[in-house]
Amino acid sequence: DVLLVPYVSLINHDTRKKLGIRTKDNILIFDEAHNLLDAISDANSVAMTASQARNAVDELSLYADRYEARLSSGNAMRLRQLKQFCTLLHRHLQSVEKSTAQIVGAFLVSMGADHYDLPQLTRFLEATELPRKVRGYVESLRLRQGSCKKSVAAAASEPRIPAASGAVYAVSELLGS
Repeated sequence: DVLLVPYVSLINHDTRKKLGIRTKDNILIFDEAHNLLDAISDANSVAMTASQARNAVDELSLYADRYEARLSSGNAMRLRQLKQFCTLLHRHLQSVEKSTAQIVGAFLVSMGADHYDLPQLTRFLEATELPRKVRGYVESLRLRQGSCKKSVAAAASEPRIPAASGAVYAVSELLGS
């Protein structure tokens, strides 16, 4: 069999797994291999901004306000942990003066989050599909808010809906890296 795919489809283990691509006992030929190192770096790196972290906190808060009481005690606890992690991440990213690259351990220590069980939070995000659920809920709030004509006073009393939904996906990528 001959399979033609972009680098990312082969470099990232999760992508290979989702696409059913097996590299063991196969010959891989890379065209434009001089770009391979950049592709590997990009596939194994995560960029996160303070505004994305803030949006993740806001999105998780909105979701928790609506659904936390319905969750099992374990899932409710992990949702609170994720929200706390995102809050620490936001504070840390706000304090960073210039863009830097760090290994995960040093980054977690610098933001005061080295005590979190990141593999457990990652499994929680994957098993519950929380990023998809949060995004869907926030999008439905935005649509509902946009379709209703409200006074300025009524709109000001409602919770802040993040402008760019999907920040929890970005945090999920960060945890999974």
